[in-house]
Amino acid sequence: MSMMKRIAHSSWFSTVIMWVILANAAVFAAASYNLPAEVELWLERAETVFLGIYAVEMVIRLAAYRFNLVAFFKSPFRIFELGIVAAAFLPFVTSQIVLLRLVRLFRVARLIRYMPDFRILVDGLKRALPPTTSLAAIVALLSFIWASIGWMIFGGKMPEGTPGYFDNIGEGMLTLFEFLTLEGWNDILRDLREVSPWAILFVISYILMATYIVVNLVVGIIINALDNAYRKAATQETTGELRRTILELEELVERLNAQVGQQNSIKSLPTSPTEHRP
Repeated sequence: MSMMKRIAHSSWFSTVIMWVILANAAVFAAASYNLPAEVELWLERAETVFLGIYAVEMVIRLAAYRFNLVAFFKSPFRIFELGIVAAAFLPFVTSQIVLLRLVRLFRVARLIRYMPDFRILVDGLKRALPPTTSLAAIVALLSFIWASIGWMIFGGKMPEGTPGYFDNIGEGMLTLFEFLTLEGWNDILRDLREVSPWAILFVISYILMATYIVVNLVVGIIINALDNAYRKAATQETTGELRRTILELEELVERLNAQVGQQNSIKSLPTSPTEHRP
């Protein structure tokens, strides 16, 4: 099992699997073209070979954990990898071409394993999700308040041929969402000024409050979360190096114990009786 663990955690094994996934991606892309039947047959055979390689890979990775599924499934990504490999063997998947292609596409998505920065970004976004959700709720509340004010000021008062930006609170919130994107807000402001001079204060106050302040807070939260994620990744890398060193030392101790045992067994062998001299 220790040999399987060394293989599963070795750099050459990861490199081989990465190139297999890249080749699988190329074959998957080639299958989308109109090719001769003979070429399509070879592409299908290549998919079978790739599936066999992935199955062997999963067996090696499971063996590295001594087939302890509880320890193996501690990582959600390992669950994803094993799931998409095992799904290709299910009859109801192989019988439906769309599901089969979807499973093959997900196999290509395993390249995420070999993009550490991408995984750090996902971790950072996960960390930023709770405070960002709170800020989104604040923006929604601000939008509801400003939409209600806009409905009271501009509702049903727009000139003929002009969209009803604030005819109701729902339309008002949709208009305010356009303000958040900072696209076309000046045209809307021009139309609103024809109804009330308060349009300038209404629009600019919302843009300053919801866009520049809240959005900048979101950017700050994401940057802080990414910084924490990179620090965690650096700590995990250091921990991984320590674990590899401990593993190497354990293997060295096992070899030394084996050699000492062999020497002791040799010494314990009975010696031939010596001849008595007269």
